[in-house]
Amino acid sequence: MFPRLYLARNLLRADGAIFISIDDGEVANLRKICDEVFGEDNFVANIVWQKKYTRANDARWFSDNHDHILVYAKNKDEFNINGLARSEEQLKSYANPDKHPKGPWKATPLHAKSGTNTSSYTFANGVSWSPPKGTFRRFNDEAMRRMDAGAEIWFGADGHQLPNRKSFLSEVKDGVTPTTLWTYQEAGHNHEANNDLKALGLGGAFDNPKPVRLIKLILSLATSPLEEDIVMDFFAGSGTTAQAVLEQNKDDTGNRRFICVQLPEHIEGGREVDGKRYTKISDLTIERIRRAAHHLAAANEGLLPLSGDAGMDRGLKVFSLDSSNFRVWDGEKESADQIGTQIELHVDHLSRLSTPEDVLYEILLKAGFPLTTTVKSTTMAGKQVFSIDEGALLICLEKEITSELIDALADANPLQVICVDEGFAGNDQLKANAVQTFKARAQAEESEIVFKTV
Repeated sequence: MFPRLYLARNLLRADGAIFISIDDGEVANLRKICDEVFGEDNFVANIVWQKKYTRANDARWFSDNHDHILVYAKNKDEFNINGLARSEEQLKSYANPDKHPKGPWKATPLHAKSGTNTSSYTFANGVSWSPPKGTFRRFNDEAMRRMDAGAEIWFGADGHQLPNRKSFLSEVKDGVTPTTLWTYQEAGHNHEANNDLKALGLGGAFDNPKPVRLIKLILSLATSPLEEDIVMDFFAGSGTTAQAVLEQNKDDTGNRRFICVQLPEHIEGGREVDGKRYTKISDLTIERIRRAAHHLAAANEGLLPLSGDAGMDRGLKVFSLDSSNFRVWDGEKESADQIGTQIELHVDHLSRLSTPEDVLYEILLKAGFPLTTTVKSTTMAGKQVFSIDEGALLICLEKEITSELIDALADANPLQVICVDEGFAGNDQLKANAVQTFKARAQAEESEIVFKTV
Protein backbone atom coordinates (compact mmCIF):
# COMPACT_ATOMS: atom_id res chain seq x y z
CA MET A 1 0.00 0.00 0.00
CA PHE A 2 2.77 2.45 0.87
CA PRO A 3 4.28 2.79 -2.64
CA ARG A 4 0.84 3.11 -4.24
CA LEU A 5 -0.26 5.77 -1.78
CA TYR A 6 3.03 7.62 -2.19
CA LEU A 7 2.52 7.62 -5.96
CA ALA A 8 -1.11 8.65 -5.51
CA ARG A 9 -0.08 11.70 -3.51
CA ASN A 10 2.36 12.75 -6.24
CA LEU A 11 -0.32 12.37 -8.90
CA LEU A 12 -2.96 14.35 -7.00
CA ARG A 13 -3.70 17.90 -8.07
CA ALA A 14 -2.95 20.58 -5.46
CA ASP A 15 -6.64 20.69 -4.49
CA GLY A 16 -7.19 16.95 -4.89
CA ALA A 17 -8.18 14.31 -2.37
CA ILE A 18 -8.20 10.53 -1.98
CA PHE A 19 -11.05 8.38 -0.65
CA ILE A 20 -9.99 4.91 0.55
CA SER A 21 -12.47 2.18 1.47
CA ILE A 22 -11.24 -0.22 4.14
CA ASP A 23 -12.72 -2.58 6.71
CA ASP A 24 -12.26 -2.62 10.48
CA GLY A 25 -9.41 -5.11 10.33
CA GLU A 26 -6.95 -2.79 8.58
CA VAL A 27 -8.26 0.73 9.13
CA ALA A 28 -5.85 1.44 12.00
CA ASN A 29 -2.82 0.40 9.94
CA LEU A 30 -4.02 2.34 6.89
CA ARG A 31 -4.55 5.46 9.00
CA LYS A 32 -0.91 5.34 10.15
CA ILE A 33 0.38 4.88 6.59
CA CYS A 34 -1.76 7.76 5.31
CA ASP A 35 -0.61 10.02 8.14
CA GLU A 36 2.96 9.35 7.03
CA VAL A 37 2.31 9.80 3.30
CA PHE A 38 -0.16 12.70 3.33
CA GLY A 39 0.58 14.20 6.74
CA GLU A 40 -1.67 14.18 9.80
CA ASP A 41 -2.74 17.76 9.06
CA ASN A 42 -4.25 16.66 5.74
CA PHE A 43 -6.61 14.12 7.30
CA VAL A 44 -10.15 15.20 6.36
CA ALA A 45 -12.55 12.57 7.71
CA ASN A 46 -13.20 8.94 8.60
CA ILE A 47 -16.56 8.14 7.04
CA VAL A 48 -18.53 5.15 8.27
CA TRP A 49 -20.51 3.54 5.44
CA GLN A 50 -23.37 1.14 6.25
CA LYS A 51 -22.62 -1.53 3.65
CA LYS A 52 -25.33 -3.97 4.80
CA TYR A 53 -28.96 -3.38 5.68
CA THR A 54 -29.59 -6.75 7.34
CA ARG A 55 -28.30 -8.23 10.57
CA ALA A 56 -26.08 -11.34 10.41
CA ASN A 57 -27.53 -13.39 13.25
CA ASP A 58 -24.99 -16.15 12.62
CA ALA A 59 -22.08 -13.82 13.52
CA ARG A 60 -20.11 -15.00 16.55
CA TRP A 61 -19.75 -11.56 18.17
CA PHE A 62 -21.11 -8.63 16.15
CA SER A 63 -22.80 -8.35 12.78
CA ASP A 64 -20.26 -6.55 10.56
CA ASN A 65 -22.42 -3.93 8.88
CA HIS A 66 -20.02 -1.13 8.03
CA ASP A 67 -16.78 -0.18 6.29
CA HIS A 68 -14.61 2.89 6.70
CA ILE A 69 -13.78 5.47 4.02
CA LEU A 70 -10.68 7.48 4.93
CA VAL A 71 -10.42 10.88 3.27
CA TYR A 72 -7.09 12.68 2.92
CA ALA A 73 -6.29 15.82 0.94
CA LYS A 74 -3.01 16.62 -0.74
CA ASN A 75 -3.32 20.08 0.80
CA LYS A 76 -6.25 20.46 3.17
CA ASP A 77 -6.21 24.26 2.85
CA GLU A 78 -6.85 23.99 -0.90
CA PHE A 79 -9.34 21.12 -0.87
CA ASN A 80 -12.97 22.20 -1.08
CA ILE A 81 -15.91 19.89 -0.65
CA ASN A 82 -19.28 20.37 -2.31
CA GLY A 83 -22.56 20.35 -0.45
CA LEU A 84 -25.06 17.54 -0.89
CA ALA A 85 -28.22 18.26 -2.81
CA ARG A 86 -31.19 18.92 -0.52
CA SER A 87 -33.68 16.08 -0.39
CA GLU A 88 -37.36 16.52 -1.12
CA GLU A 89 -38.00 16.17 2.60
CA GLN A 90 -35.56 19.00 3.38
CA LEU A 91 -37.06 21.24 0.70
CA LYS A 92 -40.56 20.69 2.13
CA SER A 93 -39.57 22.73 5.20
CA TYR A 94 -39.31 25.84 3.00
CA ALA A 95 -42.47 27.67 1.97
CA ASN A 96 -43.60 31.19 1.13
CA PRO A 97 -47.04 31.74 2.70
CA ASP A 98 -46.66 35.53 2.70
CA LYS A 99 -45.29 35.65 -0.89
CA HIS A 100 -42.06 37.30 0.20
CA PRO A 101 -39.99 38.56 -2.78
CA LYS A 102 -36.94 36.57 -1.62
CA GLY A 103 -38.82 33.33 -2.15
CA PRO A 104 -39.34 30.26 0.06
CA TRP A 105 -38.19 30.40 3.67
CA LYS A 106 -38.42 28.53 6.95
CA ALA A 107 -38.77 29.91 10.48
CA THR A 108 -35.62 29.76 12.63
CA PRO A 109 -35.13 30.95 16.25
CA LEU A 110 -33.85 34.40 17.10
CA HIS A 111 -31.98 33.01 20.13
CA ALA A 112 -28.81 30.95 20.47
CA LYS A 113 -27.26 28.70 23.10
CA SER A 114 -24.22 30.94 23.56
CA GLY A 115 -23.54 34.65 23.58
CA THR A 116 -23.64 37.64 25.93
CA ASN A 117 -26.72 39.71 25.01
CA THR A 118 -29.89 38.83 26.93
CA SER A 119 -31.71 42.16 26.53
CA SER A 120 -35.24 42.47 25.15
CA TYR A 121 -36.19 43.95 21.78
CA THR A 122 -39.40 45.65 20.64
CA PHE A 123 -40.42 45.23 17.01
CA ALA A 124 -42.20 47.83 14.89
CA ASN A 125 -45.57 46.15 15.48
CA GLY A 126 -45.16 46.63 19.24
CA VAL A 127 -44.28 43.01 20.05
CA SER A 128 -41.58 42.80 22.73
CA TRP A 129 -39.30 39.76 22.68
CA SER A 130 -36.61 38.43 25.01
CA PRO A 131 -34.46 35.31 24.57
CA PRO A 132 -35.70 32.36 26.64
CA LYS A 133 -34.00 31.76 29.96
CA GLY A 134 -30.56 30.23 29.53
CA THR A 135 -30.20 31.46 25.93
CA PHE A 136 -28.93 34.62 24.27
CA ARG A 137 -29.85 36.92 21.41
CA ARG A 138 -28.50 35.74 18.06
CA PHE A 139 -28.63 39.23 16.46
CA ASN A 140 -27.85 42.77 17.63
CA ASP A 141 -30.32 45.68 17.44
CA GLU A 142 -29.13 46.86 14.02
CA ALA A 143 -29.61 43.42 12.47
CA MET A 144 -33.04 43.07 14.12
CA ARG A 145 -34.17 46.46 12.75
CA ARG A 146 -32.96 45.51 9.26
CA MET A 147 -34.83 42.20 9.29
CA ASP A 148 -37.96 43.83 10.74
CA ALA A 149 -37.95 46.51 8.04
CA GLY A 150 -37.54 43.88 5.31
CA ALA A 151 -40.48 41.80 6.56
CA GLU A 152 -38.06 39.03 7.47
CA ILE A 153 -39.55 38.36 10.91
CA TRP A 154 -42.46 35.90 11.16
CA PHE A 155 -45.05 36.41 13.89
CA GLY A 156 -47.23 33.50 12.83
CA ALA A 157 -50.28 33.46 10.59
CA ASP A 158 -52.25 35.58 13.09
CA GLY A 159 -49.35 37.98 13.75
CA HIS A 160 -49.27 37.28 17.50
CA GLN A 161 -47.07 34.20 17.84
CA LEU A 162 -43.45 33.99 19.09
CA PRO A 163 -41.31 35.86 16.54
CA ASN A 164 -38.89 33.90 14.37
CA ARG A 165 -36.44 34.82 11.67
CA LYS A 166 -37.22 33.92 8.05
CA SER A 167 -34.26 31.92 6.71
CA PHE A 168 -34.53 32.10 2.94
CA LEU A 169 -33.59 29.19 0.72
CA SER A 170 -32.08 31.67 -1.75
CA GLU A 171 -29.60 32.87 0.87
CA VAL A 172 -28.38 29.60 2.36
CA LYS A 173 -25.29 27.95 0.91
CA ASP A 174 -25.70 25.53 -1.99
CA GLY A 175 -26.30 22.07 -0.65
CA VAL A 176 -26.06 20.71 2.86
CA THR A 177 -22.92 19.72 4.73
CA PRO A 178 -22.26 15.96 4.48
CA THR A 179 -21.94 13.90 7.65
CA THR A 180 -19.40 11.18 8.45
CA LEU A 181 -22.17 8.57 8.72
CA TRP A 182 -23.45 7.31 5.36
CA THR A 183 -26.47 5.05 5.59
CA TYR A 184 -27.33 2.50 2.92
CA GLN A 185 -30.37 4.61 1.98
CA GLU A 186 -28.14 7.41 0.70
CA ALA A 187 -24.96 5.54 -0.32
CA GLY A 188 -26.17 2.10 -1.38
CA HIS A 189 -25.21 -1.31 -0.03
CA ASN A 190 -23.51 -4.53 -1.13
CA HIS A 191 -26.69 -6.21 -2.33
CA GLU A 192 -27.42 -3.18 -4.49
CA ALA A 193 -23.90 -3.45 -5.93
CA ASN A 194 -24.71 -6.96 -7.17
CA ASN A 195 -27.92 -5.63 -8.71
CA ASP A 196 -25.84 -3.01 -10.55
CA LEU A 197 -23.91 -5.86 -12.15
CA LYS A 198 -27.03 -7.88 -12.91
CA ALA A 199 -28.42 -4.92 -14.85
CA LEU A 200 -25.39 -5.25 -17.14
CA GLY A 201 -25.69 -9.03 -17.45
CA LEU A 202 -22.73 -9.60 -15.11
CA GLY A 203 -24.49 -10.87 -12.00
CA GLY A 204 -22.15 -12.91 -9.81
CA ALA A 205 -19.09 -12.00 -11.89
CA PHE A 206 -17.39 -10.24 -8.96
CA ASP A 207 -17.10 -10.82 -5.23
CA ASN A 208 -17.92 -7.89 -2.89
CA PRO A 209 -18.31 -5.10 -5.47
CA LYS A 210 -19.03 -1.51 -4.43
CA PRO A 211 -22.40 0.08 -5.34
CA VAL A 212 -22.41 2.75 -8.02
CA ARG A 213 -24.33 5.09 -5.69
CA LEU A 214 -21.48 5.07 -3.18
CA ILE A 215 -18.92 6.26 -5.73
CA LYS A 216 -21.35 8.78 -7.22
CA LEU A 217 -21.81 10.27 -3.77
CA ILE A 218 -18.03 10.69 -3.48
CA LEU A 219 -17.90 12.23 -6.96
CA SER A 220 -20.65 14.72 -6.11
CA LEU A 221 -18.66 15.87 -3.08
CA ALA A 222 -15.12 15.98 -4.49
CA THR A 223 -15.51 16.80 -8.21
CA SER A 224 -17.22 19.43 -10.32
CA PRO A 225 -19.15 19.13 -13.59
CA LEU A 226 -17.55 22.43 -14.63
CA GLU A 227 -13.99 21.06 -14.45
CA GLU A 228 -12.32 18.31 -16.45
CA ASP A 229 -11.54 16.37 -13.29
CA ILE A 230 -9.64 13.09 -13.56
CA VAL A 231 -10.73 10.29 -11.23
CA MET A 232 -8.20 7.51 -10.63
CA ASP A 233 -8.90 4.13 -9.08
CA PHE A 234 -5.77 2.14 -8.22
CA PHE A 235 -7.78 -0.98 -7.40
CA ALA A 236 -10.41 -0.94 -10.14
CA GLY A 237 -11.82 -4.38 -9.28
CA SER A 238 -15.33 -4.60 -10.69
CA GLY A 239 -15.04 -1.22 -12.43
CA THR A 240 -17.63 0.55 -10.27
CA THR A 241 -15.65 3.81 -10.35
CA ALA A 242 -15.70 3.97 -14.15
CA GLN A 243 -19.45 3.35 -14.32
CA ALA A 244 -20.05 5.93 -11.57
CA VAL A 245 -18.08 8.56 -13.51
CA LEU A 246 -20.07 7.83 -16.68
CA GLU A 247 -23.38 8.06 -14.81
CA GLN A 248 -22.42 11.21 -12.90
CA ASN A 249 -21.45 12.89 -16.17
CA LYS A 250 -24.84 11.94 -17.56
CA ASP A 251 -26.63 13.31 -14.48
CA ASP A 252 -24.95 16.74 -14.45
CA THR A 253 -23.48 16.93 -18.02
CA GLY A 254 -19.99 16.93 -16.55
CA ASN A 255 -16.76 16.10 -18.35
CA ARG A 256 -14.96 13.96 -15.79
CA ARG A 257 -12.51 11.32 -16.98
CA PHE A 258 -11.38 8.15 -15.27
CA ILE A 259 -8.22 6.07 -15.10
CA CYS A 260 -8.73 2.57 -13.72
CA VAL A 261 -5.80 0.33 -12.82
CA GLN A 262 -6.19 -3.40 -12.26
CA LEU A 263 -3.61 -6.18 -12.12
CA PRO A 264 -4.38 -9.10 -14.47
CA GLU A 265 -4.96 -11.41 -11.51
CA HIS A 266 -5.92 -14.97 -12.41
CA ILE A 267 -9.45 -16.12 -11.52
CA GLU A 268 -9.36 -19.65 -10.23
CA GLY A 269 -11.65 -21.70 -12.44
CA GLY A 270 -12.57 -18.60 -14.45
CA ARG A 271 -15.95 -16.88 -14.68
CA GLU A 272 -18.37 -17.55 -17.52
CA VAL A 273 -20.55 -14.70 -18.75
CA ASP A 274 -22.82 -15.01 -21.79
CA GLY A 275 -20.96 -18.08 -22.96
CA LYS A 276 -17.54 -16.44 -22.72
CA ARG A 277 -15.04 -17.49 -20.05
CA TYR A 278 -12.97 -14.81 -18.38
CA THR A 279 -9.74 -15.90 -16.70
CA LYS A 280 -8.43 -12.55 -15.43
CA ILE A 281 -10.04 -9.93 -13.19
CA SER A 282 -8.87 -7.14 -15.50
CA ASP A 283 -10.76 -8.68 -18.45
CA LEU A 284 -13.98 -8.62 -16.43
CA THR A 285 -13.27 -5.03 -15.37
CA ILE A 286 -12.92 -3.96 -19.00
CA GLU A 287 -16.08 -5.83 -19.99
CA ARG A 288 -18.07 -4.14 -17.20
CA ILE A 289 -16.91 -0.65 -18.28
CA ARG A 290 -17.78 -1.35 -21.92
CA ARG A 291 -21.22 -2.63 -21.02
CA ALA A 292 -21.89 0.35 -18.77
CA ALA A 293 -20.97 2.75 -21.59
CA HIS A 294 -23.16 0.87 -24.09
CA HIS A 295 -26.03 0.79 -21.61
CA LEU A 296 -25.93 4.57 -21.13
CA ALA A 297 -25.60 5.19 -24.86
CA ALA A 298 -28.56 2.90 -25.59
CA ALA A 299 -30.70 4.90 -23.18
CA ASN A 300 -30.35 7.91 -25.51
CA GLU A 301 -31.23 6.07 -28.72
CA GLY A 302 -34.28 7.50 -30.43
CA LEU A 303 -34.25 10.66 -28.32
CA LEU A 304 -33.82 14.15 -29.70
CA PRO A 305 -30.36 15.63 -28.98
CA LEU A 306 -31.74 18.12 -26.47
CA SER A 307 -30.07 16.86 -23.30
CA GLY A 308 -26.54 17.88 -22.39
CA ASP A 309 -25.26 14.30 -22.55
CA ALA A 310 -26.40 13.68 -26.14
CA GLY A 311 -22.88 14.01 -27.54
CA MET A 312 -21.05 12.79 -24.46
CA ASP A 313 -17.80 10.92 -25.00
CA ARG A 314 -18.05 7.44 -23.49
CA GLY A 315 -15.04 6.02 -25.28
CA LEU A 316 -12.63 3.61 -23.59
CA LYS A 317 -8.94 3.00 -24.23
CA VAL A 318 -7.24 -0.04 -22.71
CA PHE A 319 -3.50 -0.13 -22.10
CA SER A 320 -1.23 -2.80 -20.62
CA LEU A 321 2.05 -2.11 -18.86
CA ASP A 322 4.84 -3.62 -20.95
CA SER A 323 8.48 -3.25 -21.90
CA SER A 324 9.62 -0.68 -24.44
CA ASN A 325 9.00 -1.29 -28.13
CA PHE A 326 12.54 -0.02 -28.79
CA ARG A 327 15.64 -2.10 -28.15
CA VAL A 328 17.73 -0.61 -25.35
CA TRP A 329 21.43 0.02 -26.06
CA ASP A 330 23.57 -1.92 -23.60
CA GLY A 331 26.35 0.47 -22.68
CA GLU A 332 28.28 -2.22 -20.79
CA LYS A 333 29.40 -3.98 -23.98
CA GLU A 334 33.14 -3.46 -24.31
CA SER A 335 34.68 -5.68 -26.98
CA ALA A 336 34.64 -4.69 -30.62
CA ASP A 337 32.75 -7.85 -31.56
CA GLN A 338 30.05 -7.18 -28.97
CA ILE A 339 29.69 -3.56 -30.02
CA GLY A 340 29.48 -4.61 -33.65
CA THR A 341 26.75 -7.13 -32.84
CA GLN A 342 24.80 -4.49 -30.98
CA ILE A 343 25.07 -2.05 -33.86
CA GLU A 344 23.67 -4.71 -36.20
CA LEU A 345 20.75 -5.27 -33.82
CA HIS A 346 19.99 -1.55 -33.73
CA VAL A 347 19.78 -1.20 -37.51
CA ASP A 348 16.22 -2.39 -36.90
CA HIS A 349 15.71 -1.32 -33.29
CA LEU A 350 11.93 -1.85 -33.12
CA SER A 351 10.59 -5.05 -31.63
CA ARG A 352 9.09 -7.35 -34.24
CA LEU A 353 6.27 -8.15 -31.81
CA SER A 354 5.16 -4.52 -31.61
CA THR A 355 2.08 -3.30 -33.45
CA PRO A 356 1.98 0.19 -34.97
CA GLU A 357 -0.38 1.24 -32.15
CA ASP A 358 2.12 0.00 -29.54
CA VAL A 359 4.88 2.14 -31.02
CA LEU A 360 2.53 5.08 -31.58
CA TYR A 361 1.47 5.38 -27.95
CA GLU A 362 5.00 4.97 -26.63
CA ILE A 363 6.07 7.85 -28.86
CA LEU A 364 3.11 9.94 -27.67
CA LEU A 365 3.91 9.27 -24.01
CA LYS A 366 7.57 10.17 -24.48
CA ALA A 367 6.50 13.33 -26.33
CA GLY A 368 4.34 14.38 -23.37
CA PHE A 369 0.89 13.65 -24.82
CA PRO A 370 -1.78 12.15 -22.51
CA LEU A 371 -3.21 8.73 -23.31
CA THR A 372 -6.59 10.36 -23.94
CA THR A 373 -5.17 12.26 -26.92
CA THR A 374 -7.41 11.97 -29.97
CA VAL A 375 -5.65 9.96 -32.69
CA LYS A 376 -6.96 9.65 -36.23
CA SER A 377 -5.61 7.28 -38.86
CA THR A 378 -5.45 8.59 -42.41
CA THR A 379 -3.77 7.65 -45.68
CA MET A 380 -1.19 9.79 -47.46
CA ALA A 381 0.53 8.70 -50.67
CA GLY A 382 -0.73 5.19 -50.01
CA LYS A 383 0.80 5.01 -46.52
CA GLN A 384 -0.82 5.00 -43.07
CA VAL A 385 -0.28 8.19 -41.10
CA PHE A 386 -1.49 8.97 -37.59
CA SER A 387 -2.82 12.50 -37.08
CA ILE A 388 -2.60 13.89 -33.55
CA ASP A 389 -4.06 17.10 -32.17
CA GLU A 390 -5.98 17.96 -35.35
CA GLY A 391 -2.94 17.38 -37.57
CA ALA A 392 -0.44 19.38 -35.55
CA LEU A 393 1.62 16.21 -35.18
CA LEU A 394 1.87 13.55 -37.89
CA ILE A 395 3.44 10.16 -37.17
CA CYS A 396 4.27 7.64 -39.88
CA LEU A 397 5.50 4.20 -38.84
CA GLU A 398 5.71 2.71 -42.33
CA LYS A 399 8.83 0.68 -43.12
CA GLU A 400 9.06 2.09 -46.68
CA ILE A 401 9.00 5.86 -46.89
CA THR A 402 8.84 7.47 -50.34
CA SER A 403 9.47 10.96 -51.65
CA GLU A 404 5.73 11.16 -52.48
CA LEU A 405 4.91 10.54 -48.82
CA ILE A 406 7.35 13.25 -47.71
CA ASP A 407 5.67 15.74 -50.08
CA ALA A 408 2.22 14.76 -48.79
CA LEU A 409 3.31 15.19 -45.17
CA ALA A 410 4.75 18.62 -45.95
CA ASP A 411 1.58 19.64 -47.82
CA ALA A 412 -0.42 18.95 -44.63
CA ASN A 413 1.56 21.76 -42.99
CA PRO A 414 1.97 20.15 -39.54
CA LEU A 415 4.04 21.50 -36.67
CA GLN A 416 5.92 18.24 -36.25
CA VAL A 417 6.53 15.04 -38.20
CA ILE A 418 7.90 11.79 -36.79
CA CYS A 419 8.94 8.81 -38.89
CA VAL A 420 10.74 5.57 -38.04
CA ASP A 421 14.37 5.57 -39.07
CA GLU A 422 13.96 2.09 -40.56
CA GLY A 423 11.55 3.58 -43.11
CA PHE A 424 14.47 5.18 -44.96
CA ALA A 425 16.23 1.77 -45.22
CA GLY A 426 19.67 3.34 -45.12
CA ASN A 427 18.76 5.85 -47.86
CA ASP A 428 20.54 8.87 -46.43
CA GLN A 429 19.79 10.91 -49.55
CA LEU A 430 16.05 10.44 -49.10
CA LYS A 431 16.31 11.47 -45.44
CA ALA A 432 18.37 14.56 -46.37
CA ASN A 433 15.80 15.48 -49.02
CA ALA A 434 13.02 15.10 -46.43
CA VAL A 435 14.77 17.55 -44.11
CA GLN A 436 15.14 20.09 -46.91
CA THR A 437 11.52 19.61 -48.03
CA PHE A 438 10.18 20.42 -44.56
CA LYS A 439 12.52 23.41 -44.21
CA ALA A 440 11.42 24.81 -47.55
CA ARG A 441 7.73 24.37 -46.70
CA ALA A 442 8.22 26.03 -43.30
CA GLN A 443 9.95 29.03 -44.89
CA ALA A 444 7.19 29.36 -47.48
CA GLU A 445 4.52 29.29 -44.77
CA GLU A 446 6.64 31.44 -42.40
CA SER A 447 6.35 28.69 -39.80
CA GLU A 448 8.44 25.85 -38.43
CA ILE A 449 8.11 22.13 -39.06
CA VAL A 450 10.10 19.86 -36.77
CA PHE A 451 11.14 16.59 -38.43
CA LYS A 452 12.37 13.64 -36.33
CA THR A 453 13.11 9.96 -36.79
CA VAL A 454 12.96 7.29 -34.09
